[in-house]
Amino acid sequence: MPKNQSAKSMDGFDLDKKPKETRGRRELRGFKKDGREEGKITIKNETSPIQKKKKEETKPDLMVQDKKVGQEPKKEEPKPTEKGKKADPKKKSKKKKWFTIGLIAVGVLAVVSSLVYVFFIRGSNFTGDNINIKIDGPSQVTSGDEVKYTIRITNQEKVNLENLALSMLYPDGFTFESSTPGTDSFGNSRFELGNLAVGEEKAVEITGKMIGEADESKRLTAILEYQPKNLSQTFSREESITTDISMFPIDMDVAFPSKVFTGGEVEFTIDLINKSVDDVSDLQLQIDYPTGFDFKSSTPSPSQYKNVWQIYELDSREREEIKVKGVLAGDDGDRKEFKIELGMTDDKSNFFVQKDKTAEVSLVSPSVELAQSVNDKTEDVEVNPGDTLEYKIHYKNTGKADLTNVIVETTITKKVIDEGSIEVLDGNYEDGKVIWDKDSIDRLDKIEPDQEGDLIFRVRIADPINI
Repeated sequence: MPKNQSAKSMDGFDLDKKPKETRGRRELRGFKKDGREEGKITIKNETSPIQKKKKEETKPDLMVQDKKVGQEPKKEEPKPTEKGKKADPKKKSKKKKWFTIGLIAVGVLAVVSSLVYVFFIRGSNFTGDNINIKIDGPSQVTSGDEVKYTIRITNQEKVNLENLALSMLYPDGFTFESSTPGTDSFGNSRFELGNLAVGEEKAVEITGKMIGEADESKRLTAILEYQPKNLSQTFSREESITTDISMFPIDMDVAFPSKVFTGGEVEFTIDLINKSVDDVSDLQLQIDYPTGFDFKSSTPSPSQYKNVWQIYELDSREREEIKVKGVLAGDDGDRKEFKIELGMTDDKSNFFVQKDKTAEVSLVSPSVELAQSVNDKTEDVEVNPGDTLEYKIHYKNTGKADLTNVIVETTITKKVIDEGSIEVLDGNYEDGKVIWDKDSIDRLDKIEPDQEGDLIFRVRIADPINI
């Protein structure tokens, strides 16, 4: 058979021509009989068992499907989700689309930011790392001392700085007194400093008083705001310094009785001593009284509320004494606590405690022995008109607490005595009563346990007796 001639079957079919596929069937054209084409033959898509087996073994490239040749094969349907529902491929596609858009947007912003930094900031030779702030000040002070802080600002950038503003954060207990340059801002805390050329330095000096509790640390902070020239953005930089409060130079001694009889008078003393070589001002003493204490008097008088004393100045090595008196009521065995605090106040009336002490007083029932004798006799005495009688009153504190502010009083019948003859040793006579108290005899100011003594007065019997 010639090479250029198509092979034909025994029935005259042209076997080299590929069949044209249609939906559901195949057509073979070019049927020739006796050298001419006559019609067409349609062959159904059926294969014999032998052909089918052969197809499975050879896996031909061309598969005849219920579809026109050239169309894409159907996609497999997605498997059911855990809830038994099919996933929506459109929703997945939308999420993927928005996620991609978000990544692109973030990338664009990063690129723009980098360009701004490179062309506007780096391009201006400004780094932000060469603005120096230094604060000079004391590392330790005594509460109430005057302190001075100096804030130095140096421009070591390659561009000038404009619109400099320094804001100060003062610690509690700091009282502003003056500054250079001055300021009229709220709280005296903001300073407008103008411009600062390359290599220049500006300084702000602040003076004030620092008050705080012993061992407390005070932190002062400076915040600088500025604009590099030709840039509209505002930058800031801050620096801080810490100042510690040292021990307070004022000693405080407190003298309290340990026991007082119920309803009796109590007196205590507070001594303040300035051991510093410097004067101390604006001291304040506060006493927290217990329940049952009734304030009567003090030396000096309190500044306010019967329990606050203001000491405006205590010179070096000087001593200040405060005496307080009152009556303490309660039950036998009660313990009463007094709390004394010494401190300082700032310009906002905040009170900072420097020293504090607590004193406890116990209440006991009074126990006193009293005995009276006439002419050294305790039994009845026979007298005649014109006789002089000597009365002696013996006392003894048999209790466990001091007896303070003791008053002894006795009454005599004026009808049988000559009132002009009455003689009271260390006491007074008033309208038929003989009275001794601490004002007339010192030892009645305080009678300690087991302490005893005698009180004496003399009187003459009237002659004649007025009955």
